Amino acid sequence: MAADNSALPLQEKTFVIKESSKIPSLTRALTLPALETLTVLLQQGKAMISNPHHVIVVLGALQFVPLDSHSVEDYHAAFEAIHEALFVIIHCYPQ
Repeated sequence: MAADNSALPLQEKTFVIKESSKIPSLTRALTLPALETLTVLLQQGKAMISNPHHVIVVLGALQFVPLDSHSVEDYHAAFEAIHEALFVIIHCYPQ
């Protein structure tokens, strides 16, 4: 059985988000840009969400984005990035 490579970009970005979120100082520098890239890939159709597993992968990435920042600006940026990603998920996978 052939491997499903369509989820590979999703899994790669999820890995970056998960690992970079372990270090709070990387939130603005790496975590949020990785989430924004994931969102753009979904918008452009390069990482199409073609089955429920893909939705779970993307939602899994969102759970790692830290929202416990001491900076209002960092919290706002993280909230906006999560909101945009959720919006794109709804459009890409309306079921």
